Amino acid sequence: MWKWFTALAAVGLATGAAAQPRPNTLQMSCRDAQALVVSHGAIVLGTGPNRYERYVRDQSFCPIGMRTQSIWDQTADAAACPVGYRCRDPSEVGTRSGDR
Repeated sequence: MWKWFTALAAVGLATGAAAQPRPNTLQMSCRDAQALVVSHGAIVLGTGPNRYERYVRDQSFCPIGMRTQSIWDQTADAAACPVGYRCRDPSEVGTRSGDR
């Protein structure tokens, strides 16, 4: 009985951690969003309801062959904040294809 109870408690703890929401740029200042990207190197942030973006600090966080492209998103205090970079295929850098 105790083994079953312990296993159930462990599963409950594991699923609770997985269900935590990601940080959302709309709920933080521009400076805070930039600081998160710099401190983590690469991070997925929410950018609105059911929307998210992967931000990177620099080229070293992109797969080989990908390039960085500046990305600006809305934050609580700025309509367009230079949050960080995103990894893009070199053929897409400078184009709007694939953008939201």
